[in-house]
Amino acid sequence: MARVPSGVWKEPESGLLVRTHPCVNSNLHLCGTIVEVPHDAETMDVHNPDPRLRGRTLLNLEIVRDFEAVSINRWQGGGDFGRRPGRIYLPLNGDTLGDHKNRYEIAFEKDRLVVRIADCQLMNCLTKSVWKRVE
Repeated sequence: MARVPSGVWKEPESGLLVRTHPCVNSNLHLCGTIVEVPHDAETMDVHNPDPRLRGRTLLNLEIVRDFEAVSINRWQGGGDFGRRPGRIYLPLNGDTLGDHKNRYEIAFEKDRLVVRIADCQLMNCLTKSVWKRVE
């Protein structure tokens, strides 16, 4: 049975610190919430494509939602043009991974979380981001 990796991880592009935790709807689903915004970074969600959400704070914002366990150390989500659960919101540019055709995978590998495209035929699937454990 999969166990959600709890901890705080640094998203390398934005420097945001994200705490992973089991989702409210299922202990087997992976979610993540921003717990710290770098002091020199934007603290509001100014790049959100929805103008109504641009005034919300990034602190305590859930940016990883409903990734389903597929093995002991992997979770998948998104794809099928948004018809599957699982999203990663990127406040740095307002994009959401999982809203389009590609499914994404989050793999727990020792002291890091690797975010990559899951729907690929190549041996080495395209890695989008590597989040390092800070806590």
